[in-house]
Amino acid sequence: MSNAAHELRTPIATIRSHAQLIERRGKTHPEVITKSVQYIDDESHQMETLVEELLALTRADRAVLDFTTFDLSASLTTLAQNTAPLLPQRLIANIAPDVQLTANETSVTQIITNLLNNASKYAAPETSITLTLKQTTDQTLIQVSDQGAGIAAEDKPHIFERFYRSSTVRGTIAGTGLGLAIVAELAALNDAQVTVDDNDPQGSVFSVQFATKRMAQLR
Repeated sequence: MSNAAHELRTPIATIRSHAQLIERRGKTHPEVITKSVQYIDDESHQMETLVEELLALTRADRAVLDFTTFDLSASLTTLAQNTAPLLPQRLIANIAPDVQLTANETSVTQIITNLLNNASKYAAPETSITLTLKQTTDQTLIQVSDQGAGIAAEDKPHIFERFYRSSTVRGTIAGTGLGLAIVAELAALNDAQVTVDDNDPQGSVFSVQFATKRMAQLR
């Protein structure tokens, strides 16, 4: 709650200051209205995102997920088709066919959606993002790869912590520091492991691993 209050303090202060600016100078300097309204809209959207992510974390903390066996290949294909038009980057889908998974489909979709949005946030528009699905005898593996700036070695152990944002992006790229924390919470609820590695030649690869033997036992 302390972290949440701290994160909310800045957008609230910005909204109030621009509302006061409109009140003081709006009549005599109408040109300030458009700019201030845009600031208010941007900051209120940031607050809305933070509140939604806090609610998602609260639900994850209390959740006991229902597992079903579903067609993961079809689910990710649909997700890629729906997400591609929303991303400035090109989305490449390398999805193995007929992969079945026993997990909670809704939360798995949310995990990958968060990872795709995270990749898009930190990668240039002219680059590409790759969504990969493959299965071996030991594991079912989903990967989201980007061509962004990558993650420093000292930041990697902390990126799944709540509200963690590295000093290189705080204040320059919008975010709450909760998206990857939600990914980690939901992965744990699905008996999955989420990790991050460097991409070649640059960027990051987020991997979500489901143990195939564990999934077979659950079925």
